[in-house]
Amino acid sequence: MSKIEKLQQNKMKNYDHLAVVKLAPFVTNVQLNRPQQRNALNGNLWQEIGDCFNFLASDPDTRVVDVQSV
Repeated sequence: MSKIEKLQQNKMKNYDHLAVVKLAPFVTNVQLNRPQQRNALNGNLWQEIGDCFNFLASDPDTRVVDVQSV
């Protein structure tokens, strides 16, 4: 699998504990979305954060990442 195919596959990925939204050109919002656990960080959430930020680091359409919690 090429790097481009891997990026495209990751771009389509839905996260269980993150909500990722483009707010404006070059601005992406990442929300921690585990309100019933008060957004406590667990292994699954850390994995999703890592996957998401690895993708955003190589995304030419993202220059700013705004991180929030729900």
